[in-house]
Parts: sequence; C-alpha cells; structure tokens
Amino acid sequence: MKRVSPRVPRRARPRAAPRVSLAGLVALAALASVAPEAAAQTGTPPPDDSVLGTVEVDGSAGGIAPRPKLGLVPIPPAAEAERTARDVVRNDLDLSGAYEVLADDKAPDPAATRDSVIDLAAWRGKGAEAVVRLTLDPSAATPTLAAEAYLTAGAAPLPAGADASAAPRPLYRGTFPVGASARAASHLATDALLGALTGRPGAFASRLAFAQRAGRWQTAQSIDPDGFGQALESPTDSTVMSPAFGPGGRLFYLISRDYAPFHVATGVAGTILPFNLPGSALGLAFSPDGTRTAVTVMRDGKSLIMVGEPNNAGKLTAGPAAPLAHHPAFGPLGKMAYVGGAPVQRVHVDGTPVSPAGFMASAPSFCDTAQGLLLVFTVEVQGGAELVATDTRGGGLRRLTQRQGENRYPACSPDGRMVAFFSTTKTGAGPGLYVMPVLRPWLARKVAGGAGQSVVWERLPPAK
Repeated sequence: MKRVSPRVPRRARPRAAPRVSLAGLVALAALASVAPEAAAQTGTPPPDDSVLGTVEVDGSAGGIAPRPKLGLVPIPPAAEAERTARDVVRNDLDLSGAYEVLADDKAPDPAATRDSVIDLAAWRGKGAEAVVRLTLDPSAATPTLAAEAYLTAGAAPLPAGADASAAPRPLYRGTFPVGASARAASHLATDALLGALTGRPGAFASRLAFAQRAGRWQTAQSIDPDGFGQALESPTDSTVMSPAFGPGGRLFYLISRDYAPFHVATGVAGTILPFNLPGSALGLAFSPDGTRTAVTVMRDGKSLIMVGEPNNAGKLTAGPAAPLAHHPAFGPLGKMAYVGGAPVQRVHVDGTPVSPAGFMASAPSFCDTAQGLLLVFTVEVQGGAELVATDTRGGGLRRLTQRQGENRYPACSPDGRMVAFFSTTKTGAGPGLYVMPVLRPWLARKVAGGAGQSVVWERLPPAK
C-alpha cells in the first residue's frame, strides 16, 4: 500500500501562536478527553443509570447463544516457536469471544502427534463444533506455521487403526512464515482461522495506541491487542494526546512542547506536520480509508471541528456547529461522530444527538459488527463512568460495563468483534487496559496494567 503523508503548500505553514499557561494547557486537555469532572459542570448529579440496563454475568438475559466450543489439538511442541504459536492462537480465540476453547485435558486423544489422524467424531463427542491444528517445522529453511480448521458436524467415527487415507479434509489450511516473530505469524493465523470458521476474519494482526502519562509529561504508546509488545511512539519530553492512525497505518498525534499550543505530529522524534490551524489542536481523527481528517481546534475559549483531506491539510473547513464540538471519530459509509452541546455534552452522528438525553457522554467509537453498525461511548453515572452501545440513530441502547470505577476511551477492533478500553475498577483483575467482546461483554479481560486515554485500534498495514 502506498503511504500517503499529509502535506500542504509551502505558504500554508502553521502560524506562530502564543504560548499558553500550564493551567490553560490542562484545561485544553480536559476538554479533549471530557474529564470526569465534566458532569459536575451542570450543577446536578448524573441521572439515574438504571435506564441503561444491566450486564448479565453470563449473558443469559441477552438472547445470545452460548459460545460454540472449539478443540485445539494438543500436539507436543517441537520448538519454543511452536509452543508460542499455540499459546497465542488459543489466547486470541478466547479474547475474541467467538469460541470457548476446550482445555487440553478434554481432548479425545491427548497423545496425538502432528501426523495423527484427527477423529472429528470423537471431538464432537467432547462438545467441539470446530477443531484447529497448528504445526511448525523448525528445521525448515524458512520456518512456517501451518494452521488447519475442521468442522465436526456430520463426521463419521474413525475405524480402528485408520491410516492417513482416512484423514478428514480441512475446511481451511493456511501457512504463515514465522520470520523474526512467531507471535506475529500466530496473530495472522488466528485472523484467517476466524475468517474460515465464521465468515469474518479476525483483527489480531493489529495495533492499539493510546496516550499515557510518563512522569511530568504524556506520551503516545502502542501495544498488541493481547497486551504484548508495548512501544513508545512519541518524544518523552512533551505532552502528547489524541493518537490517531492515518494514511498508510502511520500513527499521528497532537503534541505540545513547553506548554505551547498543540500541533499535529508523528514519529518518535515528534515531527510537526504543516496543518494550517487557527488555534491549538485538541483532537485528531482520520477516516478508515485515510482520505479524510478531522481536527478539533480551540480558539478564544471555544472549540470547533475542522474537516478536510490529509493531503491538503492547509484547507480544512469548519465542520459541526454544535457548541463545544470535539472528539471527532469516523466510521464506515462516511459517517462521523463527535461530542458537543451545552450544558450536557452528548454524542452526535452526522449532526444528530444519539447518546441518552441527560447523560454526559464522551469518546465515541464505531463498531462495524456482524449484526450491524454500532456506536460505543462513555456515559457519566453516579460513582463512575460506563460504556454503552447504540445503533447510529441512538436506538437499541445496551450497557457494556457495570463495575466499580470508571470505564473510558473505548476503541472498537477493525473486525467489530471487540472493544478495548481503560478501567479504574478495583474489583476482579483491577485497573488497566481491557479487551471485551462486543456481544459478550461479561467476558472482558485485562490485557495490560496502567492508566491511559484516547485509545485507537487499527489493522497492521499489509506486509510488503
């Protein structure tokens, strides 16, 4: 994929802007993220959150069928890379919420080898609707992970002493060069297996990014969806916020050095990009195809959203007219969500408020699920903040979290199956970064510790 970088004519360089005080900088960042104190600005407590419904611990009241069971053939690993691949794929399938992966001791043939004939009828007897086998030959010139998927429906029992000629034909078989990372190959294998088994490829070959405090400053960080591989993406001597994946899968963000106004930047060195903005930037977003950008700008104590093309960043035009409009987010079909309104800020889609009336709302993210396009966002409630989902018209309100603390900054996975978010909960696994299946939110799992904000999620660019 050709990488496209934002550019403007030379004459459209950013104008010098006056520095702002530390207090002013904090105020800008607070508006950009809609801090918890925002609810107090209305002078009234948050409304009764019982209207948001509840989250059943097992989904029994949601009309959602139990997860189908999947068997992972327990082959003794020939090398550490094969062990890693098996662990990663098992964990990915579990995180996705699409399958319940059976424990190894449930396998009908715990002594199976990489050459054993798979008895699909025996696996069906253990409750498995699908079976996956992973193998890796470390002695090959180019180590390659092979992934096979089988369905157990209609399989006949294997006769005693069956040889390779009786082996069932896989629904899917794919190979993935391991290269320098068995984990990367394993995420690709999971995505392909989910695509073969469900008709919708997975999204584990991807990255999350978020802003996180580092001493007196704040940085942009990236991490794999399973919580591995956290990496620094910005300078460590500046205040960074609102990371956003843009053209070519490149990560952009807003940066302020020495309390100066925020500008659009990219890279670990913090290269400033020539966006011609009439004030300090507050928020940043790109459309899924990288052809549109939206920037929240603060000027004279007011915020507005400016939209345009990344390739013509000197000609952004005013967007939504809602008071205090900020936190733009693009979705499929050209849709754009944002937060705005006063005194109660609500989530809007293409100019129409969709979040529940009376609730302070923030941080919208589109989820393109198999069941339709959803919008996930945060609402302020008594004692914290919770995630809810609606359709893009505000209908079908559904609560996704119900735990002590605050649950904020949702980001939907590229396949629409999962939502990542930060929680301050003191129950269960405690505070940190969580990933949960959209349709089965009671299966949320903590993947990393720490606190953060402004989470985004994007597929990795195709390998060249």
